[in-house]
Amino acid sequence: MVTLGKSRVRALGLLVLLGASGTLPRVPVRADDLRPKVVLTLDGATAERWGHGDILFECRLSLENQTGAELKVRSNFFSAFDGMSLVVLDEGDKELKRQPYTYHQSPHSFLEGREFVLPTGKSAARLVFPVPGLPREATTFRVQVAGTLPGSGYEPGLATRVRAVRVKAKGR
Repeated sequence: MVTLGKSRVRALGLLVLLGASGTLPRVPVRADDLRPKVVLTLDGATAERWGHGDILFECRLSLENQTGAELKVRSNFFSAFDGMSLVVLDEGDKELKRQPYTYHQSPHSFLEGREFVLPTGKSAARLVFPVPGLPREATTFRVQVAGTLPGSGYEPGLATRVRAVRVKAKGR
């Protein structure tokens, strides 16, 4: 077995890319090519502390499918958004918790997933995340929703911008 160092692997990769001419191929790149074809937006978020200490985060999302075709997402659970997770940060942007949307759900089926269609254009969703183990003294968190669209063929991961959310006591 031959072992190559990282620098030799990079040099070999560059040589393959450049080819015999020693120049990069000329491929026109348009600004539209650099924009994501699917955009996930966190339109709003609320947080409510429950009696036993868990915090219930409710996130209103929109997903803009600009691929030109519907996306078919597969899940053993209940929605096209089952591949998403809530990322909870403190006010200094230290990650406190990353919790999958399916954390509190039971699967619809263990054997085969179902297909959920995301049409072109905008789709809206409301995701609720009960999150245990966050600091009881904290009154504000910063949240982000991030994840994938499993089985859709759309490979890049998705992530919203981070948004601050104030925790209210249950029943207020």
